[in-house]
This record gives sequence, structure tokens and C-alpha cells, in this order.
Amino acid sequence: MKKLFSLITVLMLTLMVARADEGMWLPYALNGQNLAEMQAMGCKLTAEQIFSFNQPSIKDAIVQFGGGCTGEIISPEGLLLTNHHCGLSYVQKHSSIEHDYLTDGFWAKSKSEELPNAGLSVLFLNKVEDVTEAVLKGVTAQTTEAERARRDCAFL
Repeated sequence: MKKLFSLITVLMLTLMVARADEGMWLPYALNGQNLAEMQAMGCKLTAEQIFSFNQPSIKDAIVQFGGGCTGEIISPEGLLLTNHHCGLSYVQKHSSIEHDYLTDGFWAKSKSEELPNAGLSVLFLNKVEDVTEAVLKGVTAQTTEAERARRDCAFL
């Protein structure tokens, strides 16, 4: 019993001093959020090099993959990385009894060996524009939520 109590005490103390550095870091808010912390950890980029609304920055290498995942472009030819689960269904479609890519993986040694993925798309952010004024035109404190929703749909 004493060993169990000691183990629980050690675990509790460890959890109290352990610090998870998780959460969403909003790229456009780096200057006010955590740039200094990132630079203390070794990041040599400025906030503008990481994220600039309408100038080239790292944000231009990040894409929307397949309609719901993120990916990162890592080569001039368009090679990108994403999480395994994001491309899993495409790997499954290419797999067969003879070629179990889910188990064995796949490596195209040339562009001619690459396997096409019909219907898979990647979207790039082209422009960021503040549309608040246009969306809220005519909206007052008396505007109902239903009317706001209709206006939002009409704006799109």
C-alpha cells in the first residue's frame, strides 16, 4: 500500500510540473501571441516571414488537402506532406492483393511511376480580405439571427 501511495504521489507531482505546450497558434497573431517564445526555442524567422496576409510567406506553402486536411508543399514540383489519415482512402484505392501499399508503403522513383488520384484536390490561399463592412451593411441590433443567416448566404 505504501508503494502505491508513493507511486501516486510521484505521478501527481510530475503532472503538476509537466507543461503541455499545445493549442492553436494563430499565425496572423504571432507578434502578440508567441513569437518571442518561438524565437527562444530557435526559430529564426520573423512574424512576416511566417505569415503575411498578402505578401509571400510560409503560409503560402500550407494547403487544404482533400477538402478537410492541411498539407505542406515541400518541393517546387508540388510534392506535399499531410497526415496519414488524410490520404488513407486514396492509398486504399491503389492497394490490391499484389500491391498492399497500406502495409508495404509505396515509393515512386520517377514521375512516370506516380499513381494518379482522381478527384483529389489541393486548395491554396490566394488572398485575405476583410469583408466585415460589406457583410454587416444594413445589420442593426434589431436584425434577427434568421435575417443575418439569409444575408450571410446572399453575400457568399
